[in-house]
Amino acid sequence: MRRLIPIILMLAACGEDAVTPPDLTPVATVVFTASQDTLILSESVTLSAAALGAAGDTLPGRQVTWTSSVPAVASVSLGGAVTALTPGTATITATIGGVDANLPITVRSLQFTSIRPGSDFTCGLTVQGEAWCWGGNAYGQLGLGTADPQALVRTPHRVGTTTHFTAIETGFGTVCGVVTGGTVSCWGYNAFGQLGDGSTTDRWAPVPVAGLTSATALSVQGDHTCAVAGSQTFCWGDNASGQLGDGSRVQRLTPVAVVGAPALTAIRTSAAWSCGLTGAGQAWCWGDNTRFELGFDTVYYRAVPAPVSGGQTYTALTVRDSRSCGLRSSGVADCWGFRRYGESGIQSNVPTPDGGAIGYSSIDQGQEHACGLDAQGHAWCWGANDYGQLGSGVVGQSSVEYPATAVTGGLTFTSISAGGYHTCGVTSTGAAWCWGDGFSGVLGDGSTGNSVSPVPVPVAGGHVFDRISAGGSHTCAITTTDAAWCWGANNAGQLGDSSSATRFTPAGVAGGLAFSRLDLANDLTCGLTTAGAVYCWGFGGNSGLGNGQLFSKVPVDVSGGNSYTAIAAGPSHSCAITTGGAAYCWGDNLDGELGDGTTTQRLTPVPVSGGATYTDIAVGQNHSCARTTAGQIECWGTQYSGTLGDGVFTDSPLPLAVAGGLNFGEIATGYSITGYLSCGLVAGGDPYCWPFNNSRTPILYPGGIQFTSLRGGDTMLCGVAVGGAGYCWGFNDAGQLGTGSVSLPGTGFSRPQALTGGLQFASIAAGSQHACGITTGGVAYCWGNNYSGQLGAAGALLAGVPYPVKVMGQP
Repeated sequence: MRRLIPIILMLAACGEDAVTPPDLTPVATVVFTASQDTLILSESVTLSAAALGAAGDTLPGRQVTWTSSVPAVASVSLGGAVTALTPGTATITATIGGVDANLPITVRSLQFTSIRPGSDFTCGLTVQGEAWCWGGNAYGQLGLGTADPQALVRTPHRVGTTTHFTAIETGFGTVCGVVTGGTVSCWGYNAFGQLGDGSTTDRWAPVPVAGLTSATALSVQGDHTCAVAGSQTFCWGDNASGQLGDGSRVQRLTPVAVVGAPALTAIRTSAAWSCGLTGAGQAWCWGDNTRFELGFDTVYYRAVPAPVSGGQTYTALTVRDSRSCGLRSSGVADCWGFRRYGESGIQSNVPTPDGGAIGYSSIDQGQEHACGLDAQGHAWCWGANDYGQLGSGVVGQSSVEYPATAVTGGLTFTSISAGGYHTCGVTSTGAAWCWGDGFSGVLGDGSTGNSVSPVPVPVAGGHVFDRISAGGSHTCAITTTDAAWCWGANNAGQLGDSSSATRFTPAGVAGGLAFSRLDLANDLTCGLTTAGAVYCWGFGGNSGLGNGQLFSKVPVDVSGGNSYTAIAAGPSHSCAITTGGAAYCWGDNLDGELGDGTTTQRLTPVPVSGGATYTDIAVGQNHSCARTTAGQIECWGTQYSGTLGDGVFTDSPLPLAVAGGLNFGEIATGYSITGYLSCGLVAGGDPYCWPFNNSRTPILYPGGIQFTSLRGGDTMLCGVAVGGAGYCWGFNDAGQLGTGSVSLPGTGFSRPQALTGGLQFASIAAGSQHACGITTGGVAYCWGNNYSGQLGAAGALLAGVPYPVKVMGQP
């Protein structure tokens, strides 16, 4: 339910009388205004509240304190931004001067039964019969209820608050739905009367189609609409080519009956023609035929239906842009009309097999491409791919038609629908995935960028992670909407959900902050927000949380007021890089690991000496290393076994340049069976590490593998190789190398070992005795120790899970 909800609560403070400063008028009323009281997963809304005096006058400058009764369901920030985290109900409270105002917020997930892409927008139908739309809104096709042609909605918005549909269909800028009970309602573009309400006025909310009842199927494409109601078929809108099938070429603003055709059970419309199926599977078409889209002869148009040539029977029809296709019961797709994008001439004026020998169970056509599902539910697409609409993982060349290609990601779908230049499908769990042209937010993932592989619509019920970090016995990840979720051990509040309860599946971090990066160490979590602030939570040990506190169950701001671009959390100290490139560190400093020229412990950030400008930083047990803007690595702190990489054994509380003159693009610190290691990647991905094989300066690490990224943990290092394969090395007593086997305590591998399972990774993070990665398909996996549920799987799988398992809560 989305509506404007003014909530005015006049509450007296309970208990003892509030102490009011003499220069402040007591608050009598809190006016609390929200734009909605129901949120879908990952959605955010900013609330506002104002204080009124006894006379009803506004009391300016009063501070509002925001709280949530269940932060794991809906968190609220200091500024009143509410973020939906898990399904349920939470009461948001605004407190001003001891007076409260409460608003129950319901958080729900969406489960779709079908999804229909339009030209620059998408609509879906949920299991509850609700219509939700997102994308462009130039003609009101999102059904927002208000005239706002500039609206751009990147995530789903419900159409209406009470209407329920049994089916919805989309066109250029028009949407129509069969309402429960059999009536039809339409909204959006109406220049030719295709909404059927007797006008040519665009509608920003659903309007009923005049006189139509008992409808069971409908189709809206181009400038006309048709519906099956009982034993008759009705059409309305533009009729210049006879596409309404009433024997005329006269425009109709309300439904007219199609004449001359047998009873139809299914109807499909396109720009200027229509086709339908009888109960026996025979196809009939009428309207424009300038490109042989009717499939039976060479006349320019037919104003009444005629059967398609060939005598085939079909289980489904799809028509779009001068081309019609029918699906035989054998799985063969027949098409007729003009060949798709990039080809000249006529394909055929009679049905001809198309789409390859896949054996389809369903098909659909887009603007310049088509897609189908095979018997197993795997998606295949063919035709134009200049926006990635085939989902093959690449963008094709312009003006080239591609044969049937499998959609990447290994997903199985129950339905698929091709739009203008994008495609969407629904899986058996009700999760919606889209790919192709993301202009106007039509993919529903909160962005306007293109995707050459399926991206999940984030409100479909699962968490969609794209960044992940592993700690001592907990794991945290950031979703595509920058929300932080954590799972595993929580004895020190390191999950940040305001509790100390162990979580075996992801729990939302309190506060509603938007994060760009997280870093974990032992019982500590630190995050860099998208606004450049650093927050930490959990137990920081002697190093604290960067603001004098040692412990917190919710994120707390690191002192100093700096704006940062990078963060590294360590077991005894932490560091961050400011937007100006300065390094700041805090915590233990016995060996000079803070780099400020002293060995004095600091509980708040102090600048690293030397004045170098850095781009990234990594911390070890008692040392730190940072990469300069010139690609040089500098280290400071303990020199045990040569960890500073300058070739000597003396500790240094000041930054020292790593020897060798190499230019690095990546930096990592970790622990292998040979001891502490610092590593950097040079151009091409070759890893250079130190100390190794008695060398106190960087040497090329053996194994012959080139990496795109490296991350170190307490017992191992992991990296993503060029090509996406994952590798780990170090100790393996808990299966933390992910090789499919567990080693004896204190043993492992000194050279990189390939992860089992053949997954392709975009990133990997290493923790204490477990590691996690995000695949190129956007799925989070973890492996290794799981005593505290840090793998995020179904319950504690105990130690020694030596292969990647999928984190729960994902589509």
